[in-house]
Amino acid sequence: MTLTNTITYGDGTWAPTYSFDITVVDPCDSTILQSQSITTLTTDNGVPSSVDFSDILDSQEVTRGQSALCGPRAYVIKYLNDDPITWVTVAEKAGVADTWTISADPTLDAHETTHSLKLIVTLTLYPGVTGLSIPFTVNIVTPACECNRVLWDAPSVQTLATTVKKTPADTLTISHGTVNAASLLTTP
Repeated sequence: MTLTNTITYGDGTWAPTYSFDITVVDPCDSTILQSQSITTLTTDNGVPSSVDFSDILDSQEVTRGQSALCGPRAYVIKYLNDDPITWVTVAEKAGVADTWTISADPTLDAHETTHSLKLIVTLTLYPGVTGLSIPFTVNIVTPACECNRVLWDAPSVQTLATTVKKTPADTLTISHGTVNAASLLTTP
C-alpha cells in the first residue's frame, strides 16, 4: 500500500509517498486446541452408560474470552490404533450448552474388557489447525449374576416302556430343564 501526503504551503506543493504492507492475520489459523481429561467410563456389559465433558476450547477463545470464535468442532472416537468403534459414540448433550456426552452401549461378550480409546477433536472451519487427540478409557465389566432371580422350566414328562434284555436296547434321550426366558428380563 502507498500513502501519498500532498502538502501545500505558500506557493509550493510537494507530495511525499510512504509505502508499507498490511498483513491481515486470522488468529484462528494458528490457534491451539486445549486438552482436558475425560473421566473413565465404567459399566456392566449390557448396560448403556455415559460420561459428559465440556466443549474443547482453543487458545484464541481463552485469550480473547470469546466463545466459538474459531467455529464449531468435530468430535470422533476411535481406538488408539485408529480402528473404528461403533458402540461408543459422542454427541452434543441436548439442552446443555457447551457440553458433550460420550455414550457406551456394550452388548457383546467381546466388549468385556478395558478399551483404550481416543477422542479426536478438529476445527471444522480451519482444517489446517492441528487436531487434538485425548486418550480415555472405557471399562466394560461382566455383570454379576443374580442367579436366584433366574427361573427354570422343567422338561415335559417322558416315559419309556421296555423289557429286560431287549435286543436292540430301547433308548431314551433325557430332556433337561431350560432357563425361563421371561425371568431373564426382570429387574430388581
